[in-house]
Amino acid sequence: MAEPAPRWRFLPHSLGCYICGEANPLGLQRRFLLREDGAVETEFLPQIEHCGYQGIVHGGILGALLDETMGWACCVRGGRLCLTADLRLRFLRSVPKGRKVIVRGEAVERRQGFWRAQGQIRDEEGTLFVRGEGLYSPMSRERTEEILRCLLFDEDTLPAEAILKAGDGEP
Repeated sequence: MAEPAPRWRFLPHSLGCYICGEANPLGLQRRFLLREDGAVETEFLPQIEHCGYQGIVHGGILGALLDETMGWACCVRGGRLCLTADLRLRFLRSVPKGRKVIVRGEAVERRQGFWRAQGQIRDEEGTLFVRGEGLYSPMSRERTEEILRCLLFDEDTLPAEAILKAGDGEP
């Protein structure tokens, strides 16, 4: 008999983080969704305050979203929170304000102690705006546990224990 699908799909978040902090009035307040294929996604509807030039979303905001999404993908695959070691972005098109985008990240492989991730930002029609690749350095189990204790979990969130037991993590 097949096991029932897990109730959780969202990843934990915090109060003050610029990307996911629900109480940060200057932040983006994004929640991240763990997909069945192991990829992580978030949606973003940019407003005028997210723009650099007239009506064009600032590349730094798009880069931060992609970095966070790819970092979470490495975390849930490897069982450890990660720090960004290298981030490469290719901006293919400008994202206009008011255009909802989907940010997706995937952990691709682990090599020489680093996770390599790939990601992209597309709109709902599939238009590709940004491609990214990054290297992520896993934190120790102890540091991961310490940080997880500071994050917010609810009934639809992947439990901390599941993160620590995930995929290819090291003891």
